[in-house]
Amino acid sequence: MNDKWPHHGTMEPNLKYIKNNGVQKWLDAQQQQWSCKGCGAKIIWYQKNCPCGRQLPAWEVPV
Repeated sequence: MNDKWPHHGTMEPNLKYIKNNGVQKWLDAQQQQWSCKGCGAKIIWYQKNCPCGRQLPAWEVPV
C-alpha cells in the first residue's frame, strides 16, 4: 500500500515475515516491538511518550 500513512507500508513485510517464520514468531516479535523498553507497557502507533515518561520513537502523523 502506498499512501500517506506509514503504518500501511508494514502489511507486506509482515505477511512475508509470517510466511517465512510462522505466526507465533511474528506475534512474539510484535509484542516486543510494541512494548515500552523502559516499563514493558503496551504502546501504539504514533504514541510519542509512554505513561512511565519514556520518549518513544513514534512515527509522525501525516498531515
